[in-house]
Amino acid sequence: MQKFIIATVAGALLLSGCASTKAISPEAQEKIRKEQATYEQNVYRVKQQSQVDVGNAKVNLIFRERTLAIEPDLTIVQRKKTAAVAVLITVGIVAAKGAYGGDGFSKDDLKGKKLEPALANPILDYAKPDFEQWLLSNHDKLTPQDKPLEKVTVTPRRFALIYTKLVGKESYELNNELIITLQNSWDNRKAYEYLCDVKSAAKTLPEWQANNYQAVHEAVKQNIQSCLNNLDNQQAQIYKSLS
Repeated sequence: MQKFIIATVAGALLLSGCASTKAISPEAQEKIRKEQATYEQNVYRVKQQSQVDVGNAKVNLIFRERTLAIEPDLTIVQRKKTAAVAVLITVGIVAAKGAYGGDGFSKDDLKGKKLEPALANPILDYAKPDFEQWLLSNHDKLTPQDKPLEKVTVTPRRFALIYTKLVGKESYELNNELIITLQNSWDNRKAYEYLCDVKSAAKTLPEWQANNYQAVHEAVKQNIQSCLNNLDNQQAQIYKSLS
């Protein structure tokens, strides 16, 4: 899954680079703007939006969900799911390649089962103050002065407990995914996208569910910080892409 997303982003960046080499007419620009706005309205739902004052400019910080969210509530992928899929692959009902990724079957590609009691993904609620502070500290390192940062968008993907091993004590890692999009242009094709795919330390299911999922909430907060640390390491690539 992660490899596919990264390849897609790389392709988008390549196309945006090609698009930036020639000027487009005002009519063509207006058409692209409308197409992009329609796509955004149909595919995403904004949960929170604010403007971060970074001195001489303001950065739009948008937290959104896909209208058809991958996992709006916490799900669990148990190892018995892998056993079931392995049987299907063995008898030829499901192909090892194609159905679960280009390089073969992976447990990270499996769809989880919604846990009860339900827990809605809280990551966007926790992310807002941390991302605002990150922008205040790093905005001037991400783009040239003559092309300031205009918009940062945060979109969650996976929110799942995924088993660690096929044998031994059954435990689960919390898998959080966030897609971070940074823009200093109206054209979405020129945005820089980064996938944060963070896995927390393994715990048993009762440990994750104790005290109304307290361990999940704490892990989500830690994963946001890990994501921002990863973005710190991407600053040179972000700057180059948005120059």
